[in-house]
Amino acid sequence: MQVDVIYCDFEKCFDKVDFGILLNKLKAKGINGKALLFIKNFTTKRTFQVRVGTQLSKEEHVKSGIPQGTVLGPLLMIVMNDDLGKLLINSQVGFFADDTKMKRSIIGEEDVSKLQSDLKEILAWSETNNMKLNEDKFVVMSYNKQISISNDYKLNNGTILTNENATRDLGITMTNDATFSTHISNIISESRCLISMIFRSFRSRDPSIIMPVYRALVLSKIDYCSVLWGPTNLVDVRRLEKIQADFTYRLLYTKDGERKNYWERLKILRLYSIERRFERYCVIFVYKILNNLVYNPGIGSTFSERRGLKCSVPNYHGKLRESSFLVRGPKLFNSLPSEIRNFPFNKEISTEQSMNNFKRALDDYLKTIEDKPNLSSNYTKFMTRFDYNGDRTNSIMK
Repeated sequence: MQVDVIYCDFEKCFDKVDFGILLNKLKAKGINGKALLFIKNFTTKRTFQVRVGTQLSKEEHVKSGIPQGTVLGPLLMIVMNDDLGKLLINSQVGFFADDTKMKRSIIGEEDVSKLQSDLKEILAWSETNNMKLNEDKFVVMSYNKQISISNDYKLNNGTILTNENATRDLGITMTNDATFSTHISNIISESRCLISMIFRSFRSRDPSIIMPVYRALVLSKIDYCSVLWGPTNLVDVRRLEKIQADFTYRLLYTKDGERKNYWERLKILRLYSIERRFERYCVIFVYKILNNLVYNPGIGSTFSERRGLKCSVPNYHGKLRESSFLVRGPKLFNSLPSEIRNFPFNKEISTEQSMNNFKRALDDYLKTIEDKPNLSSNYTKFMTRFDYNGDRTNSIMK
């Protein structure tokens, strides 16, 4: 089926939250007493000044808005938007802070009309809650456009929303062909710029100095949401792997010393390959799902004395579905030995400590599996002949 997604944008929503409306919504959720008083003092009776050179303007009172850059800010924004989910009865709605989207499967014109109805509800809600929408930044994404049912969604002023081929969704570039090739290309480009910046900024090539920077700036960007977009095809895996191959070569390069191949450089720097990192995160996320620590998108499980804990693998058809997390995650988890799959989640200790215990057990097991990622056979600048094993898989599912 065709699936239409409408992305909505609030104009400076953090700055325009109405204090009175927000506090009433908090009361309706049962927040009162000292907690409500704390939030009231946190948001209201604030002032600001503007500095130009050494001169300060007189103080002005802040009339609306939530302090940005705070831990409490996004939570209060979620409370502010929470009643939207009850109003939009014709679509699935998702929102975080100021990002809101709604989607619906489109079979015919009736479905388009229902999604249009929910769009009108959002516009009406924004007026009731004194939240101005930035209608110029509304975007429509249509998946499976080969069916191509007409979907001209309109705003109150008659403006027809633009159909886009790609848009950013919480930092991930989504495209209407349901692949992540564009996002992967963006990640590669941004990561290479960051690596160049690191080597320009630091004279030292001491791994104890450079590696924390690399982990914080580059690996954090590559890892972000990789459970969703992590590729399964060899071409994209190799493209991502070359980022780290480049970095490790430049870090450990010596003019007169012995050239280490990529696999050896990973061991020296105590790094997982990018492919191994992605698989590790998938396994950890499945473990969290099975222990009800995160939202379950549809992964089932069974347990038997003989086989232990096993995840159900959906019988999907089509390349896109087969490469999705709902298939990839369970397969990776099921490939682990039973002592890892059955690792107990200890509820008597903190969640963080229990998860760390599982991660240590998983890492101990992964150390027993060779981590020798494949790089392209014509990629000679940062590799030796030992870096290429044809199309041999580096997956833990061997």
